Amino acid sequence: MLCYYAQALSSAYRLVNVEPCMPTLAECLRDAAQFFNRHILSLALLTLPLGILASLLVSYLTPVDPNDLQPQDLIGPVLISVAANALSTAAVVFFMAGKIFQQPIGIGRAYQAAAAVFVGYSALSMLETLLVMAGLSFFIIPGLYMVTRFSYTAFEFLLHRQSVWQSLARSWQLSGDNLWYLFCGNTSVWFFTYLASANLQKLAPDNVALQVFSSGLETLFGTFCVIFAYRVYDAQLRRGMRN
Repeated sequence: MLCYYAQALSSAYRLVNVEPCMPTLAECLRDAAQFFNRHILSLALLTLPLGILASLLVSYLTPVDPNDLQPQDLIGPVLISVAANALSTAAVVFFMAGKIFQQPIGIGRAYQAAAAVFVGYSALSMLETLLVMAGLSFFIIPGLYMVTRFSYTAFEFLLHRQSVWQSLARSWQLSGDNLWYLFCGNTSVWFFTYLASANLQKLAPDNVALQVFSSGLETLFGTFCVIFAYRVYDAQLRRGMRN
């Protein structure tokens, strides 16, 4: 039954009213904030337990002294982080789409749906992470540009059952039409979240509990970026259907 869930959500596009034009950036941020505030408890339950567990494992596997850190020491933490983020993000997308299209599912069901596509979506997330890291290796702006162009990959893969390569290509194609929407919205949220998290970490760099809490804060508010990107994505698809 779960294998048909994404197809049911995708077909719901034919049942919704088509918006006459793209909403403004402020409207997209406002709508995302309203959804985030309304469902913050569910979003926290979808992301924080897994995020905290992943943070503890990463903290355990990472050497305390940065001077002892070797390139191979990053493999385990990166794999754990990507896998945990892939599972929680997929669950958030299924939960969010269910609410929007009035086919709500609970937290457990959202994770079941996410688990059904975990392997494929983890592969997509890992490839996306490597491409973003390649962009960041040049400078921060190319990295943020890559993040922006891949804003739709989750929706294409999870809700429209595209392949890994199709999801990347489709996201790259569609996001170009609303590049500044996505860039400004995601960057502003990321900047303030990172700033708050960095300030918390500076209070007690050696306090594992505080570091985990800070990481959980980033994970929770990271869902806002997913919600915002979906708001732009949804409006763009509706506009395309009208045209």
